Amino acid sequence: MKKDGLTQKQLHERFKNITEQARDAGLTINYANTLPVNTMKALRLTKWANDTQSNQKTAKLIDAIFKAYFVENQNITDNDVLVKLAKDAGLDDSSAKKILASEEYKDVVIEDENDLANRNADAVPYFEIGHYHDEGVPTKEALIEAINNLIYQKAN
Repeated sequence: MKKDGLTQKQLHERFKNITEQARDAGLTINYANTLPVNTMKALRLTKWANDTQSNQKTAKLIDAIFKAYFVENQNITDNDVLVKLAKDAGLDDSSAKKILASEEYKDVVIEDENDLANRNADAVPYFEIGHYHDEGVPTKEALIEAINNLIYQKAN
């Protein structure tokens, strides 16, 4: 509410819209009950997985973190939660513990954040498709148009 200058009613409307858009896309989100947490640990863990694991395992981890946070409203700052998610995704839990106990990959996450800040992106999700840039949750039509424009640009 503070960040975007919203009233409580506007915030609940935003949560409702995001939840409905997710449902229309086949996703379940319990957005109104998500915990306001810092995602640095989860981002560091996914960076580690991306560098050291198969794309399939990394995708499983990302999906598990998404579900834990947005559907089950788990605390993804808790190392035990993240280690369990990593293990369930087929990653080595002792390696995941070591990453989370360190500051490893923090610089990579900060570099990504700085890159987005340089693009004037200060909200997630953030979409960049060709010349199309959007923060927040774009409409399906806007994404289709952006993809079609990119295809047209590449064809010419």
